[in-house]
Amino acid sequence: MSTAAGAPDDGPAEGPVTARAAGTPEPSAQPAPPVRVVRTSAPAMWSVIAGVALATLLAVLLDVTVGVMTLAATLVAAGLARAVLPEPGPEGITVRTRTVDVVLHLSAAAVLVFLAIIAPDA
Repeated sequence: MSTAAGAPDDGPAEGPVTARAAGTPEPSAQPAPPVRVVRTSAPAMWSVIAGVALATLLAVLLDVTVGVMTLAATLVAAGLARAVLPEPGPEGITVRTRTVDVVLHLSAAAVLVFLAIIAPDA
């Protein structure tokens, strides 16, 4: 057969048809069981937040260099925690692969220490 335009008719245009082997049961229409989400207190994240808050207070109340060094120490602690704690890693500071996280934390700490040392006193 051909269509009105003269092109051959390939059959019904209802969409793809999938074939199942004889005796194969129909796919289940039941939803998957719910996944249980385990919530933790994320101590690593709260430690970093406390370190940043402490660094801010020290920078405002004492000296900017002391605050920056405290922030660098917080980054070193986060980097070391990410390096030694088992996978999936400390919740709240695990963002990328272990190597990338550790390198970013430690290099940021090194940059902060360098800048705190070379910065002129205010």
